[in-house]
Amino acid sequence: MKYMEFRGILFPVYELGYNVYSCADAATAKGISTSEELKTLVLRASNGLFYALHIPGDKRANFKAIKRKLNVHDIFLADKVEDLKKLGTMHGAVCPFTESIWNLVNLVSKDVLDAPKVSTNSGKLNSYIIFDPRELLKNPLSIVGKFSK
Repeated sequence: MKYMEFRGILFPVYELGYNVYSCADAATAKGISTSEELKTLVLRASNGLFYALHIPGDKRANFKAIKRKLNVHDIFLADKVEDLKKLGTMHGAVCPFTESIWNLVNLVSKDVLDAPKVSTNSGKLNSYIIFDPRELLKNPLSIVGKFSK
């Protein structure tokens, strides 16, 4: 068994054997429901700052609620290539337990915290971790709210 260590936490890493890019494909490959798959999106606000958003894999971002919470004029998905490359990640492999994502303000949707366990990629397209979503709250930059719909 391989492990991924992040700030003193060891996460067992499970291999898929092939690349997956979407939450739906990842959930199917793992035999779980899409609601158990954590979707981490990188957002860019009109103030130029990046944010990480964590929502269930079967939900969409509630941009109106996010703008209101952050008090920004506009917010949108970061560019899948250029912006994610700046953060050392790529589309389909955004993992909350990497320094570049952890160091952003992390918006955690309340409904993510309802699940006892969630799964997400390990920062690679062909492997994943399973964890208690409350681990996301250990980030001092976490903000909890109703960020999905």
